[in-house]
Amino acid sequence: MTGAPRPVAVVTGGSRGVGSVVVARLAAAGYDIVFCFRDKSARAARVRASTVSETPDADVTAIAADITVDADRERFAAAIPGSVAVLVLNAAGGMESDAPAGYAELVNADAQLSLLEALAPLLSPQASVVFPTSIQAHNYSRAGEFASYEPIARSKNRGEQLVVSGCQRLGLRCTVVVSDMIDGSPAAILMDLRDRPASDDRRAEAAQSGIPLPTLNQVAESIVLAATSPGPPIRFVTPTSTAHTTSTPSTRESV
Repeated sequence: MTGAPRPVAVVTGGSRGVGSVVVARLAAAGYDIVFCFRDKSARAARVRASTVSETPDADVTAIAADITVDADRERFAAAIPGSVAVLVLNAAGGMESDAPAGYAELVNADAQLSLLEALAPLLSPQASVVFPTSIQAHNYSRAGEFASYEPIARSKNRGEQLVVSGCQRLGLRCTVVVSDMIDGSPAAILMDLRDRPASDDRRAEAAQSGIPLPTLNQVAESIVLAATSPGPPIRFVTPTSTAHTTSTPSTRESV
């Protein structure tokens, strides 16, 4: 790595899906990256190698850390060099078939705030925090939910509230990026396994409306824009323009 020091961006859940694209795009935008992953070290190594290949000047570090575990959060924080300019709280869960009772609330809400607080001493005063979420979670209790997704929507909604209020308390800029279901993403694949009729209904609704579901790249673009450019506190991802702030959309599915 040569030249002036690059600012540091931290991405949770950076080894697959939107997180891996965000890692690559933030590196290309001039950031050194520290990302965490829960398991699958070989997959994380591929993301790191691909990102460094595309952006040789970037310092990219992959850390195995489960954000729901206190010791892992502490170890993750200890691996981050210097001041953090961007924090993307992308890690989420709860749709896994083997998820224990209460896991969605833990990973999508409590652990998000715990990690924000653990990293607070490292965040620069001008740091940007981004919390990606789903239409269904953002609109929880204000729109219909698929029964199979309700626990995740509820927990992500609480996580959004905890992170936003935590950032306000810490004096940090926070942006919530809200997306419809990202077809082909790990979350959409898990939704297919969990409740295929529900995810097929959402695809059919999108096809009938003439507005396609967003892609991984479109959602990642909106997250990076939110992280790197001052803007509104809530950004809705659309397939035609990836960072519009609008009235709350009526669509009702998950990222």
